Amino acid sequence: MGNCLEAKVFPGVLRVNRSFVDQMKNSHSQEFHQFAAELSGQLYQALHPLSDYIELKTLNLSSGSVVAVVNSIFEPTSRVLRQAVTTAISAAINSSSSGNILANATYYATSLCNQIPFPCDFSTTQCSDSGIGLTNCTCLPGFIANEYSPRSCIACPPGSRSNNDHTDCTPCPFGYSGFNCNDSSLVALVVVACVLGALLLILLLAILVYGIIRRRNSRRMSYDTCLYPLDEGRSLHSQSFTPFPRASAIPSQPNGAGASVERLDPGTRPVSVWKPPNNVLMRGKTGSYDVIPINLNTFTGESPSRYTYFPEGQENPSFVDVNEQRST
Repeated sequence: MGNCLEAKVFPGVLRVNRSFVDQMKNSHSQEFHQFAAELSGQLYQALHPLSDYIELKTLNLSSGSVVAVVNSIFEPTSRVLRQAVTTAISAAINSSSSGNILANATYYATSLCNQIPFPCDFSTTQCSDSGIGLTNCTCLPGFIANEYSPRSCIACPPGSRSNNDHTDCTPCPFGYSGFNCNDSSLVALVVVACVLGALLLILLLAILVYGIIRRRNSRRMSYDTCLYPLDEGRSLHSQSFTPFPRASAIPSQPNGAGASVERLDPGTRPVSVWKPPNNVLMRGKTGSYDVIPINLNTFTGESPSRYTYFPEGQENPSFVDVNEQRST
């Protein structure tokens, strides 16, 4: 007593046409034990012919007439199947006479995985019932078989996961970590780093190309750029400029002629015009003179030259008349 022995178990629910009393809820009450013994005695005749039958155990009773949750227990070496147990119990119900506990009763088989306590550790395994009276506890992903218990599995260390047959743990691939390699943050970090690196490289190349193009354009502009616009330059070349008049002091000729003034008109050849001495008005010792009859485009005339930005002529205070020096 008190030891756990392996056995084949076929669970089911048996509804009996009896009156339910509250004391039946307590598995230690006399009403519970009396009902369980009577039920087990009737089903023994039906299940005993099956190979390696041990007993019928009543787990609990509930209302609704009387609903009994029962387990048909067989030796682990028994070859009996769930369908054979269901057939034997149904045959015993159908052959029961009135007044028998099985009269008008109903029975249906249930899954062994729904038994309480659970036959498999639901946190590490997945339970499956194939109808042979035993459960198959398959390890969940990330767990490997426990050599000390077939009902539970053990977890792989962080950074590893179980292989396909759940017999050993294998390291996680690159970029994955955590329990069962579910943490993919390193992969995301690598992808983001690659994308940002590519964008930075493209940006640097774009800046380099832009700098080269701008440098070439600046060189081309330095060679081709003119101080004036093209139209203004053409207009300047098309305009005619009035040459500066030149006056030269020439000694008096024997025929009485005086100084000559050379005037250049636009589009004409230079012409020397001789003027008599009385046409030159001397201003004492200042050395300046006025040419009266010639209408020159000077800076101080009525029609000044277009080059108005040149300074006007001034009198020379240091001028000494040669004639006066000779007379003295």
